[in-house]
Amino acid sequence: MSMLVKRFALILCVIVFIISCLSLGGCNVQSDDDFIVIVDMLGEEVQVKKNPSKVACVSRSTVDLLIAFGLGDVVDGTHDRIIDGNPWTSEIYPESENFYRYAYEESVETFFEREIDLIFSPEKRLADALRERGLPAATVSLYGQPNFDSWIFYFADLCKQLWGERPGVTEKINAWKSEFQEAIDEVTSVLEENNVEVTQKFYYVRGDRDGRGINYTDTQGCFLQTICKFLKVDFIVFENNRPSTEAILAEDPNIIAIGGTWQAKIYDEIITKPELQTIDAIKNHENGKVFTIPVGFTPFEQISALSPVFIYYMANNIYPQFFTYDINALIKEAYENYFNIVITTEQANYIENGLNINGEALHE
Repeated sequence: MSMLVKRFALILCVIVFIISCLSLGGCNVQSDDDFIVIVDMLGEEVQVKKNPSKVACVSRSTVDLLIAFGLGDVVDGTHDRIIDGNPWTSEIYPESENFYRYAYEESVETFFEREIDLIFSPEKRLADALRERGLPAATVSLYGQPNFDSWIFYFADLCKQLWGERPGVTEKINAWKSEFQEAIDEVTSVLEENNVEVTQKFYYVRGDRDGRGINYTDTQGCFLQTICKFLKVDFIVFENNRPSTEAILAEDPNIIAIGGTWQAKIYDEIITKPELQTIDAIKNHENGKVFTIPVGFTPFEQISALSPVFIYYMANNIYPQFFTYDINALIKEAYENYFNIVITTEQANYIENGLNINGEALHE
């Protein structure tokens, strides 16, 4: 057989194969109708499968809400620190023990091997690198630009776009949005009625790292900054998230809130550290001007199913003269509604006070 005849036979085989794949009963070839285009938080268009069933939640602000919206079954895995760094995660949602633990900068090969339909990435450079390799990655950041004000309901609406046709999902999303907006409106209305103006400076201590103490905070565009805007306090922003002690002293915050795993240790440190005693909030810590932030499935200062409760919690602490919400009851109600778990009054108290499931400091 001549070379020309061999080539013709090969081309003919290829044509026959393609025709068989496109015919009924042939190969499962996907068309454009099987995909949907979404837009991530940086305006990038990403083509993904309709109703994706295997999602990698590397962005920490996504897995909590997916579960709350009745979509826990689509989660393949999440950031490893969410599962292994917080005992409440598996306590509140036991199925999370089966999640794959993704590193912040997970390898491309892992996503291919696990046949992921969609990756929620925490930042642009990571999402860009994944898309360059042909993976469907969308940036869902903990930070909004220029701020988080217009991004509060972004992920909820994205979930509705992707999975809204699934039974019960749209209803859960709408209920959460309604509760969150109601909390914002209720608190801001009381502050307006009492003519509260922005006079207090608020400093956030990010306590998810040991050894950094008061010198670790969050940056422009974080969710907590928007919460502070609703509550009429000035969220202090520095050039980076590691301000010097001198810079903090110069700002002289009136309120300090401490979040994260190491919050109990940091609280004890900063209220006794000699060089910090001139700070207004620390001078008045016995009056509640230094307080910790609850930690449940995720820390409350990250947008989550408990964000409506977080608004009320912050209102109680910043303005005790105006607000006395029953945070314990609200925590119990939220976890039953969104995670289908009944937690005790004692457990809710531990969550509210940033303690572990045994009522001890989370970092121990």
